Amino acid sequence: APYAVAVGERDETGLGLFYVADSAQNRVPSFHPNGMLFRETAVENHLLTLSAGDTLGVVAEASLGLTDSTYNAHINPNLPWTWKAPTDTTVEVYTSLLNGPKGVATLEGTVYISDTGNDRVLRFKRSDSDAYLPNEPD
Repeated sequence: APYAVAVGERDETGLGLFYVADSAQNRVPSFHPNGMLFRETAVENHLLTLSAGDTLGVVAEASLGLTDSTYNAHINPNLPWTWKAPTDTTVEVYTSLLNGPKGVATLEGTVYISDTGNDRVLRFKRSDSDAYLPNEPD
């Protein structure tokens, strides 16, 4: 459910990313001009340790409080909820900071996302990490 699109300014490498506010999937993916997914914006990563035979969903629910309905498979395309660890392993799971984003804009290397379901606007610095910028008093 794409709701809004923004084009970022070109960075020092000449790359201008496209950002899409996907309100139904609670995400804002950014894409290269060639259409390839660059990264998800506004996500937190978590390291989960699974023992051999553990199911990702069981561990994610116990550790992160996620449920099958709140686990965002679009942000974790290589880790389905029912994935079982073949050996003792650590996996990186991403969770969204967003709830129904309906707007996205860029200005001078900063990405602004209207996080409608959480009644807030988030700012992220355009960089290799799209790092979150806390609100600062003016």
